[in-house]
Amino acid sequence: MKKFAFTLTVLILSLAGSLLCCEIIVRVSNLFESQRKVSREQMVVPFTNVSGMFMNHQIHPFNGWSKRSQIDRPLEAWYLSAIFPDRFDTTKYFDEFYINPLGYLSPQPDFRNNPFKKDDVVIGVFGGSVAELFVNSVVRTLKPELAKKLSIPLDRLKILNFSSSAYKQPQQVIGLVQAILLGVPFNYIINIDGFNEIGLGGKDCVDRFHPMFPSRKHYYPMLDHITSFSEENRELTNQMQVEKNRPSALVKWVHLPVLKNLELVKSIIGALIIQSKKKLVLLEQKLQEQAKSQGLGETLVLDLPDPILGNKDLCLKSIAQMWVDSSKMMASLANQIGARYIHILQPNQYVLNSKPLSQEELKIAYLETFEWKPFVQEGYLILQKFSSQLSEEGIHYYDFTELFKSYPETIYMDLCCHFNLKGNKIFFKRFSDVIQSIHQS
Repeated sequence: MKKFAFTLTVLILSLAGSLLCCEIIVRVSNLFESQRKVSREQMVVPFTNVSGMFMNHQIHPFNGWSKRSQIDRPLEAWYLSAIFPDRFDTTKYFDEFYINPLGYLSPQPDFRNNPFKKDDVVIGVFGGSVAELFVNSVVRTLKPELAKKLSIPLDRLKILNFSSSAYKQPQQVIGLVQAILLGVPFNYIINIDGFNEIGLGGKDCVDRFHPMFPSRKHYYPMLDHITSFSEENRELTNQMQVEKNRPSALVKWVHLPVLKNLELVKSIIGALIIQSKKKLVLLEQKLQEQAKSQGLGETLVLDLPDPILGNKDLCLKSIAQMWVDSSKMMASLANQIGARYIHILQPNQYVLNSKPLSQEELKIAYLETFEWKPFVQEGYLILQKFSSQLSEEGIHYYDFTELFKSYPETIYMDLCCHFNLKGNKIFFKRFSDVIQSIHQS
């Protein structure tokens, strides 16, 4: 018995010594920094289970979908973490935000009832989740700087969000029409887009779904979830929910007193979180395919035949022209109400030679087999070519695709398109310079 106890003690001490050596090596050599960073940043997200798109969104009669209105109280951090990409401190930047009746995330409960004054400068920002994350991350932290650049009192500057996840043209046009009809007195209308049009729209078009319609990847699974009781769909959505919740479950281990200071543990947990996010992307793709093959939603939604469908080259050119025409419509609407219109082509990590990707970005924000990558790499070149039509008509158009070209550090924070707070601040600097130059002209 004594021999067994001695052997067990030696084994435990040997294991502890080995782990200690590994911990020292990780710290001294700064190994697995990206994985450890994922763990550290995930620690700011509360442990509450979060709901996916089906629970946080609702069918919109014009836009396809919108966020589920919630104006009775400010949004909680767990709700925001379900809306925005991971690794963005929602607890700090989005406290006291609402989903207003129009379905947009904003610190203002309702744009219609906002007491606008005659000398207010009202800026409306339209686009997808990149625009949404940008405008809502700077609306409080950098708004004073923009007011100073425009030489107006801070309380006169109103920045309104009309952007939402996966929105693409003509959803921005439709959203602008609704906002104008509801009486929002715009001075500036900013459209930040490009990725969703060419990425989501291009993939849809090749799959023979008309790119003029809202993103099939987002709309159909939600519609199927409402209209279909398919066990396969439910199983996939359940698996997706597990992966959405897994990071919060894993990071609990990092909070344990005995483990929270061990970089080796953070490395392991970070690697598991990254793997979980990649699995979630694959599950979302599978759900999309499931919706195409057997969802009831497809039989309930208008189908628009078109010769371009299935032909990648024709699809991308048609999308680019629709993108240009939609921008022209927004410019025309802005002109009719006496507002100024600005169109910005957003940057993306899959645009060739647009940014030197860091080692961390290559691990967490770049996937060689990403389904939208070929559409972005080919489609952005076509968007840039077609954008000359905008300049020719005197539209304030700005290409931000190389905005991060001189920044080798980590900017992109997920496989899709979103940038971290540093990236949003860089974007803001250029954005505010653009508005300042137009405002002073």
